[in-house]
Amino acid sequence: MLATASTSTMQDAAAATKPATVFAHNSLVLVAPAGNPGHVSTLADLADPARTVALCAVQVPCGAASRDVFAAAGLTPAPDTYEADVTATLTKVVLGEVDGALVYVTDARAAGDAVVSFPVPEAEQARNDYPIAVLSRSTHPAAAQAFVDLVLSAAGQRVLTDAGFAGA
Repeated sequence: MLATASTSTMQDAAAATKPATVFAHNSLVLVAPAGNPGHVSTLADLADPARTVALCAVQVPCGAASRDVFAAAGLTPAPDTYEADVTATLTKVVLGEVDGALVYVTDARAAGDAVVSFPVPEAEQARNDYPIAVLSRSTHPAAAQAFVDLVLSAAGQRVLTDAGFAGA
């Protein structure tokens, strides 16, 4: 069984999998450290060179999505740092090293009270789809399919939405 955080990654693996199904979606939100010392609340605030901003590197899914969100909003970001992944980006916010960043809803939710979150309307235009598939040469295809079925079931979708994902 293979689940990926992007459809392009699953497409790269298509020769080794049975047909994939999207099981969840994730979108970006603007986050600031608890207390919001930099007074950020809109995407335009992350385009302000007076603010300290972290973004994911464009080579990773959250960076590509961030690029698309800014393009959809007609804004040019003013990042002070590009981080290797969403976890590193969120860590900069949690530690108060930056005024704001874009991270996934799920990561913001997992950070709890360490961050404050603000919706970004343009984020729906750059959401990440998460596909899942059974490997063609799985040594346990019935168990793999049972897991895929669980993820796609009402109970599995409830777990995902509780974590902040949008259901499939």
